[in-house]
Amino acid sequence: MVFDAAYDLANPDPRTRAKAYIERGISLAEAGDHDAAMTHLEEAERIATEADAVDLIVSSRINQGYAYTVQGDRASSIRLYVEAADRARDAGDAMRLAIALGNLDVEFKLEDRHPEAIAALTEYIDLLAEDDTQGRVEAFMSRAVSRIETGEFDEAFADLEEADRIATEADDTSLMCLVRMNQGYAYSRNEDLPAATVLYGTAVDLARTIEAPEYLEGALMNLAQVNRANANQQAADGQFAELERITRSTGNAALLADVLYWRGVVLQDMGRRQPALEKWREEELIRRELGQERYLADCLAAQAEALRRRGERDAADPLYAEAANIYERFGVRPALISTLYEHGLSLWANTKPEEALERADKALALIGDESEHDIHVRLLALRATALADLGESSAAEEALDAAESLCEQAASHSLKVWTITRRAYVFARQGRSPEEVGSPLRRAFDDAAMYDEVDTFKAALNETTSHIVARFGEKYRQPIEALREELLTGWHTPAPQEL
Repeated sequence: MVFDAAYDLANPDPRTRAKAYIERGISLAEAGDHDAAMTHLEEAERIATEADAVDLIVSSRINQGYAYTVQGDRASSIRLYVEAADRARDAGDAMRLAIALGNLDVEFKLEDRHPEAIAALTEYIDLLAEDDTQGRVEAFMSRAVSRIETGEFDEAFADLEEADRIATEADDTSLMCLVRMNQGYAYSRNEDLPAATVLYGTAVDLARTIEAPEYLEGALMNLAQVNRANANQQAADGQFAELERITRSTGNAALLADVLYWRGVVLQDMGRRQPALEKWREEELIRRELGQERYLADCLAAQAEALRRRGERDAADPLYAEAANIYERFGVRPALISTLYEHGLSLWANTKPEEALERADKALALIGDESEHDIHVRLLALRATALADLGESSAAEEALDAAESLCEQAASHSLKVWTITRRAYVFARQGRSPEEVGSPLRRAFDDAAMYDEVDTFKAALNETTSHIVARFGEKYRQPIEALREELLTGWHTPAPQEL
């Protein structure tokens, strides 16, 4: 084909010559030579314009857009696809208009411009032939996805029902399976997990009948994920286990790594931390071999957190550090903040307050807006306990004051109860009397009673007092344990006074 194209670049017929330049431009774009590709495609447009070949002008514009798509310049690709669509629409060229609109749908979705994707697909659907079963089903599913993103669930369900009707009338099991997966996705996004579970289950059954591993992999992954989200961990583990067997047999290393990650998550949720770690360690090897650093960071962070929770903080330390470095390089701010916080907790628990403070301060500098108040409060509390350990009592109390203020602004009663208990640790580190140390715990108790945050208080009380007793010894052991018993048995159900 390359030889033919090279020969045709000099062909005296302008249409043949323009087509050859387009073909060569496409090949160069796919080979990664963007500048050369654009030179050829712009020359094709020039030749087509001189020959008044509108169809080839449109083709050259579409493929210029494609060259920018390959390069990752979405703004330029969208501009060129729009121009191509306008020229094709004016010329009544339905085939090329459909291609331009289909490409616009892809680019608009990648830019989260879903209303524009919906508009492009609505016009695109009207151009498709009634007997184009696959094209129509895929278009309705794609429009449904964008409608889900804009919150138009009724319209999305209607699109998926139409896709189902077309696939069923054509008796196309593969398309029916894809429709069920998309319906499951729609219901899961609409927080109807039982309906999503049924639909994904049907997709799994259909995938088994067509004996297509890629369909079964997709359906099982979705079913396992919705079961995990619905706290049906036993079912999710069974489905991830089947997926693991399938991906090992097909040799799909990237998918196997995904499965190992999520199976590790489920196993950890089931309290099976060691098997979870084994899955993540195998995943880590695959991610490193494939060069998938971004996903490697998630794997390392999961391992580190599991190790921290079982007290193996020294082993967790390098994993946290590598994960944080990767997140920082990739600019994944929320994951970086979370990892720095968890690493800081691990360092603080390992009596390394200077390093814990460093992580907390670095994460605090990354906090962006009010929606992140939960992690913001927790980081301030970590900062306070680290500062207290370093003898900076005033700064520690200021950090806790700021944390409580954030809780009040966000009306986060649960988080405020948790924060107040941390002040008891700061007081104990200052060497205050047991009565003074107990004062924040009583205040947290009162807030918890007022806002029905009993479970939060109990967990925070046990965590804080265990740290106080473990670190500051006999001075606080007896009075703190007596106070804890008093507060934990002090809950009662309000009742009317009987006369």
